[in-house]
Amino acid sequence: MLRASWRRGERAYLDGNPYAFHELAKAYRQQGDAQQALRWDLRGMIYERYPSSSSRRPDAVAAQGDTVHPRVAQIQRRAERGDADAQVDLGALLEKGVGLPRDPARALQLYQRAGAKGNVFGQYFAGLLLGRGAPGMEKDTDAAAHWFARAEAQHFYMAAPSYWKKAVEPPFFLFSE
Repeated sequence: MLRASWRRGERAYLDGNPYAFHELAKAYRQQGDAQQALRWDLRGMIYERYPSSSSRRPDAVAAQGDTVHPRVAQIQRRAERGDADAQVDLGALLEKGVGLPRDPARALQLYQRAGAKGNVFGQYFAGLLLGRGAPGMEKDTDAAAHWFARAEAQHFYMAAPSYWKKAVEPPFFLFSE
């Protein structure tokens, strides 16, 4: 997809083409941009419900003892400074327990903070997490609908009701976490 037109391909990803997330991650990896590759790998993992232990796990960002991986530490610093994309990235790391202990409630806070700033992925992932629920979190489809509506208003087609209502349904097959 990216071979034909980088700009056209990137627009598809930003409009919510979930099948293209891994393709964009691959392109960034080939360019040597590990941070952007991690971002798009994480977004694909969230949408596709990959467990953190899956073979499609992003580049190794595991903590080394008590020390957080440098990429994760950089994301944390940027998120604390208010960078909405970093807040979405940190939320994805926390939701999946990649590089940090799993914390879906904190992930939701970060998604909502980014979404309140207009970040479409923050809005969409807040909707997914609320609509799907998580360990220790109840499903809230009304709140999910609010976040999906905000993402749809930005032409993020996967946030349309016909799509998101399917995306929050329990999967036919769920990989073990």
